Amino acid sequence: MRTRKAIINYITETIPEILIMILGFFRIKFFLKYLGSDMLGLYQMYGQFFAYINLTEAGFSTAALYALYKPISKNDTKKVNSILSGTNKIFKIIGIGMILIGVVFSFFIKYFIKGNIIDNNYIIFSFIIFLLINVMGYFFKPYSIYFDAREKRYIPNLIYQIGLLVKTIIEIVLLFVGFDLIKILMVSLVIVLSTNLIVRITMKKQYPEIDFKGEKDYSAWKGTKHLIVHKLSGVVANNVDMLVISTFVGLTKVVLYSSYMYVINAIKIMLSKFSSSLYSLVGIKMLGDSEEDNYKTFMELNTLMSFVSIVICGSLSFAINPFINIFYEGEIVTNNVLALCFILMLYLSINSSTMYVYTNSTGLFKETKICTIVEAITNLLLSIIGMILFGIPGILLATSISYIIADYIIKPKILYKNVFKGENTKEFYLNLLITTIIFIISCTINSFIKINVSNLLSWFIVCLGLFIINLIVAYFIFKFLKMDLWINRIKKLIRRKLKNES
Repeated sequence: MRTRKAIINYITETIPEILIMILGFFRIKFFLKYLGSDMLGLYQMYGQFFAYINLTEAGFSTAALYALYKPISKNDTKKVNSILSGTNKIFKIIGIGMILIGVVFSFFIKYFIKGNIIDNNYIIFSFIIFLLINVMGYFFKPYSIYFDAREKRYIPNLIYQIGLLVKTIIEIVLLFVGFDLIKILMVSLVIVLSTNLIVRITMKKQYPEIDFKGEKDYSAWKGTKHLIVHKLSGVVANNVDMLVISTFVGLTKVVLYSSYMYVINAIKIMLSKFSSSLYSLVGIKMLGDSEEDNYKTFMELNTLMSFVSIVICGSLSFAINPFINIFYEGEIVTNNVLALCFILMLYLSINSSTMYVYTNSTGLFKETKICTIVEAITNLLLSIIGMILFGIPGILLATSISYIIADYIIKPKILYKNVFKGENTKEFYLNLLITTIIFIISCTINSFIKINVSNLLSWFIVCLGLFIINLIVAYFIFKFLKMDLWINRIKKLIRRKLKNES
């Protein structure tokens, strides 16, 4: 039942996400065509600026979700209401705080853009609207968190994804019509508000016993004393690249970076839906299953994500540059070295996702603070050095090095020490070594494939064929190496479903 719910959570996010991802490529293309590279670069920078303002949240969403697991498992409605009542008030304070900080910050954005040609008042006003769009969700956050804790994440998933789909389509239409950035953002604000109201109404209708008027329990906020470090360090680690590029080079190079990054992030987002759908599953399993069973599940999921990383990254080593060349009609100049650096970063990110799920779901926020601190400091320092010496590839290599140090050297030792106490990291690192060797061979072979594709249809057909070949080859390699235990869980799920239906 738990596994089935995790799959439903994943499907309800992934299918709409694919549509949004496809439309997103067109949105960027038309943004570039009708508003120009500087305006597109500015819009993309807004997301980086908001990430720092979002530090006000201090990781409270994760702490609130973690606090709900136990009372829900015990059917303690009074305690659940108390926690939700407290978190609701805290989220409102967080939202107001973000708005105030963002308004002040908007006056300083111009200093982060080299050679800026956009009117400063336009920047300030458009960023404030962008800020309201992104802060809006925090005033409704407890409703989606409760669904997540009840292993029904698919309900708000579907609502939010449909809202985002509508928002993306309308933005594309408005670009065609000739709306500027401010008008587009104002329309988006209305759509986001409507979507959040629908989630609120749905939750109240499905769970009438839940209310936010009881005695307020603020205990979940205590968990943020460790999460704030994760939040701060994570923001620096993941959002420093564009800021360095914008400050040292300008908005035009931000567009080059973001063109690759949009492809990488689209893949990461889809895979993160799978990871996030496992939070509740893993959190509840860790309360009841044996240590041996938990470790077995961890290794199955970890090996599965290794398999996924090889299939996706190997195929991407051929696909990414031709796609950008065709889709953007040569307006963005691609680079093989740059592409491989992005793919390496994606590979490391996918492989560390299971580690991320388990450290979060088991509440190891205090113990893993050192990981995010090291990652942030390493990425910040090396990114500046890398930008000066090697340009954008230097920034990407800096990010990859910080990933390796934090997520592959420090974090596994912490997880094994605190969760899998009877095990050692030998099996984990052996699997990682084997996977990395396969990854290098796969990317090398795929990158040497030279097939001329002149349009998106031919590109899709060729890439689909290569993807299927990579999938089959990788599966048989994993099967030969006996690293396919995850397939047994999938088979059991299918057999159980067929048995129940019969």
